[in-house]
Parts: sequence; structure tokens; C-alpha cells
Amino acid sequence: MRIRFFFLLFIFCVFSATAASAADQRIIVGIHENTPLIFTDSDSQVKGIAVDLLIHIARKESWEIQYLPGSYAQCTQRLETGAIDLLGCLIFRYP
Repeated sequence: MRIRFFFLLFIFCVFSATAASAADQRIIVGIHENTPLIFTDSDSQVKGIAVDLLIHIARKESWEIQYLPGSYAQCTQRLETGAIDLLGCLIFRYP
């Protein structure tokens, strides 16, 4: 779990550094249910550790975040085609 968090932190930091031109723009984030990293609560609010980190970066970079929910497969396909700018959370499987 700790490795996942630091890898996610690294990905967000790299994206933050390379997306300087995205300041004052809307960033579309693909999300899928992956509790506790990212999930939708009973009030349909997107929550989780990855969301907290993303919100912090968005404030620093003056981003407006728009979430686009879907399955993991849909999110990765949307990332590949450019329909989303960022994948909110990755699923890791360790042997």
C-alpha cells in the first residue's frame, strides 16, 4: 500500500511539473472505484487519498478539475485517446 501511494505521488508530481501550460485550464480526470485511493461516496462526491492529493496540486496550478467516471478499462482507453488528461488512480497487482 505504501509503495502504491508513493508511486501515485510521483506520477502526480511529474504530471504537475510537465503540465505548466495547463494552468488556469480544466483538467479532465478519469476515475474508477478503487477505495481508499479514489471512490464516490453516498452523496456522489469523489473522495479518497488520490483525490486529496490531486486537489492540492490543482490549487497550486490553478486547475479546474472535472471528473469523468468509468471502469478501469474505460479510463485507460480514454487516457490513450486523449479524452481525459489524467487517470485519477492506477491499479497495481503484485505477485
